[in-house]
Amino acid sequence: MWVMKEYGIEESWTKVYKYDTSFNPFSWCSGLWPIQHFEEGAAILLYDYNCLIYYEPAKYRCKAFEIHGSRSDCFEIIPHIPSLISLKDVLKGDNIEVLNIHSRCAKFKLREETEGLSLSQLTV
Repeated sequence: MWVMKEYGIEESWTKVYKYDTSFNPFSWCSGLWPIQHFEEGAAILLYDYNCLIYYEPAKYRCKAFEIHGSRSDCFEIIPHIPSLISLKDVLKGDNIEVLNIHSRCAKFKLREETEGLSLSQLTV
């Protein structure tokens, strides 16, 4: 996995870590998406929109957790870093319009999606 240390500086791309793909305890998995990387090399991966995997490559160990509680067949995990920087300051371009949807949609709740999700560990 590569990370751009300084935004917009091409030379700042740095290899953060490399996974050994020869060890794949999830041979049945084809689409693993990194969600969170930890300094010691471990990572949380998303598989198939309903399974999180905690992978420790140094120990050749992993744990899978099924996500429960969603009433929808499809949802998405979006990793982000909380920030006070406005999108209006970040997004620039001629064809971009930033809308304040909070004021229009604050009174609405997603139907049947306001309950918390839970995880259960799977046996791999």
